[in-house]
Amino acid sequence: MKFRLTGSVYETTWNQVLTLMPWTLLCGGIIWLNARHLNIHTLGEGIATGIGAAVQRQRLWLLLIAVGLAGSSVALVGAVGFIGLIGPQIAKRISRHDTIRGGLFVRISKFNSQYNSMIWYSTYESNPDKKPFESVKEDRMNITGIQSDWKVEKIEFAKLTGERARSAGANGRIGVHGKGCTVDIARITIDGQTGYGSSIHMTPEWAEDIIGRRLLDLFDHQGRLREAYRLQLEYPVLDWLGQRQGKPVYDLVSGAHLEKGAPLVVPCYDTSLYFDDLHLPDERAAVALMQEEAMQGYAKGQRHFKIKVGRGGRHMPLWEGTKRDIAIVRGISEVAGPAGKIMIDANNAYNLNLTKEVLAALSDVNLYWLEEAFHEDEALYEDLKEWLGQRGQNVLIADGEGLASPHLIEWATRGRVDVLQYDIIWPGFTHWMELGEKLDAHGLRSAPHCYGNAYGIYASGHLSAAVRNFEFVEYDDITIEGMDVSGYRIENGEIHVPATPGFGIVFDDELVTYLINRSGWS
Repeated sequence: MKFRLTGSVYETTWNQVLTLMPWTLLCGGIIWLNARHLNIHTLGEGIATGIGAAVQRQRLWLLLIAVGLAGSSVALVGAVGFIGLIGPQIAKRISRHDTIRGGLFVRISKFNSQYNSMIWYSTYESNPDKKPFESVKEDRMNITGIQSDWKVEKIEFAKLTGERARSAGANGRIGVHGKGCTVDIARITIDGQTGYGSSIHMTPEWAEDIIGRRLLDLFDHQGRLREAYRLQLEYPVLDWLGQRQGKPVYDLVSGAHLEKGAPLVVPCYDTSLYFDDLHLPDERAAVALMQEEAMQGYAKGQRHFKIKVGRGGRHMPLWEGTKRDIAIVRGISEVAGPAGKIMIDANNAYNLNLTKEVLAALSDVNLYWLEEAFHEDEALYEDLKEWLGQRGQNVLIADGEGLASPHLIEWATRGRVDVLQYDIIWPGFTHWMELGEKLDAHGLRSAPHCYGNAYGIYASGHLSAAVRNFEFVEYDDITIEGMDVSGYRIENGEIHVPATPGFGIVFDDELVTYLINRSGWS
């Protein structure tokens, strides 16, 4: 993300220089041959036209050449501000208005920066002890223990199955979720040791191409897994690193806000309260049922609850469903008590005015955030924020799960959204480390979405060590056969993350091997 926003010449290679060379030679050669036309254009359009220059035609091909030069540069190193903003001004003073000399100055500066980057990076690769990049931020992942000869030896894949403690009903958008759950797990072997983790979008052909690669080559200079390997391998690789170093993953990624050596305890909420009441015609019976489900979570240590709302969006008549939403939220808030935080999630089943009706009816409830009230729209969010402010109602706006608007982060930085909720599995852990850093800088809050993937629940706890404004782990009570999470425990609305190596999840090697041979691949 930083590369796309600010650019970087770090880790530039000779292959990249060779890729850029044809663009430079072709476009640069054309410009060199037409240098006198370029210098005429510096006199202004009127004078250039007066002395016979075909200004419009020349501008067109000059624009095409400029796009070619700029595009090829940005494609390789990003939008480096120095070259784009300051470079031309310096070139103008040095060249004394000679266009070719000025252009050469900017282009040579770019090649010089790439060359220096390659020298520094090559020095670091050949002799890591020299550590030429000591200024890397504190929150970089600790990969200093990786040896250059460690290579990926084996990648195996299996699907593990399990079930929720209770069947999950519908939400405002789709039908019954059910009780069964699966987790796609990859087991990676490096230097004779294994690591386990959630994996998506991985095929045998893709994995085959990774075998034999150096582990070090999977990471960038900030100690973060490169984007090309993240969805498929970031969790097993991070687990492997923790296992090899004898440290929990949270210790490898922790930021300055986390006290070293202190137990990691993270707020969590019960996310299991779906529309399990639709078969009941009586509102009181529906409230009693949902209170009973909340009390089951309370007995297991939960204190904060997210409640699905939006019954009137699809499953019930509009006002009858909305009235039941309000009654159930009130009933569950009684279970949570004054210290418990209540979140409501409409899965886009409300509109703006209906949202205001519900919030007004719940103004005396300890409502912490409103999630996905309606499909993301900056104007509607701005209106809702202004309305809440006028009422003095302190309810946070949360959004980001699923197919969220690509402008959501931008809107959040402008104060329209308070809590971002991209998924912990996709786009994933490393993406969240990068995003969390940006959200922290803007005072925004992070609460990764995780529903249905039991591995992601526990991975979220480790992520909290890297993100200062981390809000909650989204917890669903799921048991997966062959995946032992007994090291984690829920107490008083918080999840206690074990200090054992890796992600602290113990897998049944024999069962996983059996599933690999039966229905997976290696």
